[in-house]
Amino acid sequence: MDRIDGVGAMLYYLFEEPHRRAVVAMYAFDAQGSSSVPTTLEELSTYVLARIGDQPLLHRRLVPTPLNLDNPVWVADTEKPGAARVSARTVRGAGTWEDTLATLAGIAAEPDACAVPLEVILLEGVRAHPQLPEGAIVVALRTDHAAMDGTARAAIERQLFTAEPASWPRQAPMVKPADTAIPSRLLIFLTALMLLFTRIVTFVRLAGEARRIGKETEKAPEETWVVSAIDTDPDEPARVNEFFTVPLAKIKRARAAAPGATVNDVVVAAVATALRHYLDEIGELPGEPLRCFVPIAVPAASGRTEGNHITRGTVPLWTCIEDDAERLRRTHDSIADVKTRIAGGPQIAVEQAALTLFAPLAARGHRRDTVEGRRANAVVTNVFRGADPLYLGDARCVRTHIVSALNKGAPLSHQVTNLEGQLMVSLSGGAGALREPQRYRELLQKAFSDMAELGERPLGQIAG
Repeated sequence: MDRIDGVGAMLYYLFEEPHRRAVVAMYAFDAQGSSSVPTTLEELSTYVLARIGDQPLLHRRLVPTPLNLDNPVWVADTEKPGAARVSARTVRGAGTWEDTLATLAGIAAEPDACAVPLEVILLEGVRAHPQLPEGAIVVALRTDHAAMDGTARAAIERQLFTAEPASWPRQAPMVKPADTAIPSRLLIFLTALMLLFTRIVTFVRLAGEARRIGKETEKAPEETWVVSAIDTDPDEPARVNEFFTVPLAKIKRARAAAPGATVNDVVVAAVATALRHYLDEIGELPGEPLRCFVPIAVPAASGRTEGNHITRGTVPLWTCIEDDAERLRRTHDSIADVKTRIAGGPQIAVEQAALTLFAPLAARGHRRDTVEGRRANAVVTNVFRGADPLYLGDARCVRTHIVSALNKGAPLSHQVTNLEGQLMVSLSGGAGALREPQRYRELLQKAFSDMAELGERPLGQIAG
């Protein structure tokens, strides 16, 4: 019996409401002039089976091990397999862009959002002009974060959509995996019990490795959390969503302002810049840097379509630095330092040890830390899918948007991805945490532009 990895298991147990694990990724396709694009639920179901009908995640679901003795187990899905994973939703209201975003947030918050690990949803009634082309086909993937991280989701996306126009009706359905017997709860429990000794041995080995590494490396500085105006209860029902795009050419120009800076460095520095001005405008700029969660990848096989090969890093948001160039340089140095410290330190071994044996306890400890105030002011995640376009049949994708449920310790979330030559930024926050979302979006857009202009200056002028 296959079990999910330790990080996935912690996510499975972490959230008190399962739907909080849901991630909804939307794709809007320009169907104008297209002659081979699925536009109805029946056609989309046929298309999905033709493209990823053999994808195991379409035919499996997760069940917990009795007494939480081991990580949740993959079993055959007899309730909602294959074509049953393809459904439709009607956009709320008049179908505007705001209505579309609200519908996506609603899809992420549905109580059964994580009953299965992968679903494909057709959004009907979208009339989001001028944000989307007239007659755009909008499709969403809803995935369970316990089953996959963003990199794994992007791999499934590349299987579902194509890099070139395709005539989908000519494709035969993919052969689904052979049905297997569904193990009983007793069999799952007994198997976990038999594997317990092996897991204990692995735990002891990893714990010893973590202790050795800890003795050989410098202790990481203690993380601090600064209270700010955006730190309100993320469990509030009202939420705000904003979206904008930035040309990747602008990001490349901004990188020149800090030699060695990455795209992610620029994004985090822009968030720090926007938050600095936003909090200054409302008279609540703290004198200390804020804190930001960023996912950090750990080694994993390429092309995987499930699993969570990530760990969490906490980096400063240098809102206390006035100079834009210095803020970008400090951001680059801080992120590089955190990555180096995690790669060479005990964190990964400690997490692997704990999650090998104690995923439920690790999740409980994470919740306790959050309640006691060890959290961050914002989250920045990015998943880059490469330069190739995405097609649904012969309709080209023109926009993507990512929505996930808000969780404790993450009142302001920035989900970043790319589509061809554009960086696409999706913002989500509690309405109380981000009281002026449009103004914050404007400031974040301006931060990218200002950094691009900064990168065009000679290095001597930047340093000055």
